[in-house]
Amino acid sequence: MAQVSLVIPSHNRRPVLARTLDALSRQTLAPSAFEVVVTLDGCTDGSAEMLAALKTDYSLKVVEKPGSGAAAARNAGARLASAPLIVFLDDDIEPAPTFLEAHLAAHAQGSEVVIGYSKPWLESQDGLFARNLLNWWETSFDAMADGEHRFDYRNLLSGNFSIGRDRFAAVGGFDESFRCREDYELGWRLIEHGARFGYAAGALGYHRDATTLRINLQRMQHEGAADVHFARTHPRALKTLAVARRPRGFRERLTRKLAFSLPSVGDRVAGFAERGLGSLERHGLHRSWSTVSHWLREYWRLRGVAAALVSSEEYAELSRLAADEVVAQPPLTLELANGLAAVERSLEVTPSPAVTVAVHGRPVVDIEPLDGGEPVTRGLLRRTLRKDWAYWAAEVAYPPPPSNLGSDTPGRTPSGLQLGELDAETWAITALSGEFTLPARLLVRYRAKPVGWVELGAPTAGVDFATWLEREVVGQASWSVVRERIAQEIRGAKPPATPPITVIICTRDRTDNLRRCLQAVEALDYPDYEILVVDNAPSDDATLRLVESLPHVRYVKETRPGLDWARNRGVAEARNAIVAFTDDDTRVDGQWLRGLARAFAQDEVMAVTGLVTPMKLDTDAQRYFEDVYGGMGKGFQPRWVRRDRLPLGGVLWSSGFGVGANMAFRRAVFDSTGPFDPALDVGTATRGGGDIEFFHRVVAMGHTLVYEPSAIVWHEHRKDWAALKRQLADNGCGFACYLMACARNATVDRGQILRFALFDWGVAWLLRRLIRPRAHQRGMVLAEIGGALKAVSAYRRARQAAEALA
Repeated sequence: MAQVSLVIPSHNRRPVLARTLDALSRQTLAPSAFEVVVTLDGCTDGSAEMLAALKTDYSLKVVEKPGSGAAAARNAGARLASAPLIVFLDDDIEPAPTFLEAHLAAHAQGSEVVIGYSKPWLESQDGLFARNLLNWWETSFDAMADGEHRFDYRNLLSGNFSIGRDRFAAVGGFDESFRCREDYELGWRLIEHGARFGYAAGALGYHRDATTLRINLQRMQHEGAADVHFARTHPRALKTLAVARRPRGFRERLTRKLAFSLPSVGDRVAGFAERGLGSLERHGLHRSWSTVSHWLREYWRLRGVAAALVSSEEYAELSRLAADEVVAQPPLTLELANGLAAVERSLEVTPSPAVTVAVHGRPVVDIEPLDGGEPVTRGLLRRTLRKDWAYWAAEVAYPPPPSNLGSDTPGRTPSGLQLGELDAETWAITALSGEFTLPARLLVRYRAKPVGWVELGAPTAGVDFATWLEREVVGQASWSVVRERIAQEIRGAKPPATPPITVIICTRDRTDNLRRCLQAVEALDYPDYEILVVDNAPSDDATLRLVESLPHVRYVKETRPGLDWARNRGVAEARNAIVAFTDDDTRVDGQWLRGLARAFAQDEVMAVTGLVTPMKLDTDAQRYFEDVYGGMGKGFQPRWVRRDRLPLGGVLWSSGFGVGANMAFRRAVFDSTGPFDPALDVGTATRGGGDIEFFHRVVAMGHTLVYEPSAIVWHEHRKDWAALKRQLADNGCGFACYLMACARNATVDRGQILRFALFDWGVAWLLRRLIRPRAHQRGMVLAEIGGALKAVSAYRRARQAAEALA
């Protein structure tokens, strides 16, 4: 007897159906273990004759019906099924060889409804529509692939799913009154009947999706009408449907007005908008394309809604029915102090749509009910506890400060902010310079790993310092600390490798800064590194004399002026396979090289950047640069940067990848990318851009860059407004020159670079802050814009100078 009955509805797609049936002949499941039932739904293309002549190793049944819709076709096939398990498969999905075995295995593990992976295989579509279509499909499957996903009725995709024949019959099969959304409607009833959903990535079928934009818009209209039918059939589902969403803003109200009251006008507007999409895409106006295409889908959905409603009063009546059907069910309270195993057993015995988790009677986590979704599962409970662990465990389990911390309040800083570090394990506070005073900003670290900042102002009156500090730290950063603690315990205690590294410091006539920088570099906690100072076109021998007094530091002189000439000379002179750069106005953290080495543990990583934090926040200018402009830090979470994972245009925002004051590379990467561009950065007319241009080139050429926040460098920001203004002007000039270098190298399509420069950078970054400055100062924004306006001539001069020096 067959173990599986495969039901395939088809309507006038003979070649597609033939390919799918041929693929079934290659199943790893024995042909005797499954049967195929094909329902021809009003076919007039010779499909019946093709099936009559087809010879297969598996049992093939055929049923013909007049065109009654997919729901009726699937039900007809299911009535002929003889196996205990039914797999529904659309005729345009070609199953992989292990398709049926994967469905059987998922049911053997306890799932009662199994959704398979229908990998999209677009037939002829391209461009933005194809990209969005692929993204929709893959995002849907990625969510279900999470082993702790909470399924709801919208996860039932009828093109590739399986269900027990008895379970299917018990809920009445598909509702044949639905000509669209019949899978969602069945999913709703299955969820209501307590069916356990599952996902099987191995139940792979290649979906030959022939959907075009026009077909998609027509389907949106059908889905709008189906939503009305869905709400009439299941009023409680109304608030989960798009039809229930109230219009927000003028554009949405106008769209509803056109769809409901002025459809003839709306249809003409929609037709014009649809015809204009091609022009928007050709001219690279991708955001405008997305806005217009979204509006079109919404308009046609509302047209379907308006056509299906009997009257304008029916919507209000449906809303009333939905509200009447909502029955508030108290959440199931679970006591975590009894142990996770006991909590999970309680959940299995008493399924509940909502759960409150308590610790010693104190509620700490709430899982809300999901309309049309499964009750709370063990997987969902574990995921929620893991996700929210830091928030509640910080309150319950975070260690208090030691008793010897003291109750005396530190002194006051006359102006500015004291900077320092707080060890999250010992509560030890280390001021970056001098004695610890308030107000202060502390970098919180757990076992050397930075997790966030804590801002300490004036202590609460009448509360001793230790108690006040505990409240502030727990309130601001404890969740980050606990999350990092869990992450480190999961990763284990295995120390990372420590490959030899060459530290390169490029400098020019700043001996005092360099001396402070070298003191920190010489004190690094790292077993194998060399220090190389590159003196760039110096005006005297002060740097040489300083380096000669330090026996473990090498000196190289680069006579050609320009930071990138110095960087390239450093790479050429380095003795190790990894080179790390920092600036002379920084102070590296003792664990800096260990942080960089951690990121280089993966062979594919070719570039690493790290966290850059302020060394001082004494002046208003320093605080403005750090807190308003954004500073140099890129956050506290590691990040992998690959071109294929970046959004369109993302590879051009390389200023978000890191900064030159804290960067490292495998020397091998220079073999494929070439050296730093000597026409860019400090010491040339461009005044900047050399670091971000090289980051861009590394990623654009397919290499991996990693941002690793545990590699920390402290940087001294400009102290006064005049110096900061010059720096921002340099930033504007440098960034514009960087974009010109990208265009010259053709790493990205030049039209895309132009659009990015005009809209993403020029309008969204520069002009927006000028028009709506908020905390920004218009004078500073104008300085950056002024620098950008000088970039064309600056880049030309710098390019000529670099070529003359080459």
